Amino acid sequence: MADPGVTELRGRVAVVTGGHSGVGFYISEALLAEGMRVAILGRRADVLEQAAAHLGGDVLAISCDIRDPDSVRGAFARVDEGLGPVAALVNNAAVISIYRVADATDEELHETIETNLLGVLYCIREAAVRMRAAGTGHIISITSEAVLRPFPYLTGYSATKAAVESLSRGLKRELYAEGIRIGVLRSGRVAVPGRQGGSRWDPERAKAFFEEAYSGGFIEYEGDGIDPRATARSVVHMLQQPDNASIDVLELRDG
Repeated sequence: MADPGVTELRGRVAVVTGGHSGVGFYISEALLAEGMRVAILGRRADVLEQAAAHLGGDVLAISCDIRDPDSVRGAFARVDEGLGPVAALVNNAAVISIYRVADATDEELHETIETNLLGVLYCIREAAVRMRAAGTGHIISITSEAVLRPFPYLTGYSATKAAVESLSRGLKRELYAEGIRIGVLRSGRVAVPGRQGGSRWDPERAKAFFEEAYSGGFIEYEGDGIDPRATARSVVHMLQQPDNASIDVLELRDG
């Protein structure tokens, strides 16, 4: 007999942005283990296909640049055709670029805001239209403990994550009557096996960043990092809440 206190996820469709790598891969894996049909969105088709092969199960890999609204529209249309109506959206994709705002290039500022905020908005818009028609749905956005304590050189990143939290609070009221639940998973650093943090960063900036982060106690505060499987289980837990319950913000961090 099904547990009345748990929403059954089996057979439902989830979209995970950045679901092909990092913590997104583990989230996709956990949702598939619950019997969900999962679409993973990312920019690199080769990495997407490799991830899909490793994940197995009912997964659909879709090349999509969430910074481009037309690309997002096309991706959700493919989900409609390939898997069916979207029941859950996990906004996981994000870029973490280090810079002092006064020294940032136009490209760095645009990439941060377009990926971490506009991309989330574009995906929510497409998901909400479909969920509204179904009268149900769940949208979870991954944010960061940096919204409460911005790291040096991560002011832009922290601002976008804080904006996503504010957006989620507003959407909760805006979409409540439509049967759509909104949640935020505020995460500390996730220790993804085999991933070297900051490998894309300029070496000189990275050196300055780590010097300030260590001297300011930021690195010590964040600890060794969360096991990504714990993050994935937290997403499942949020989605499994019964229809009359919602976790607005779940904060998960090391220790």
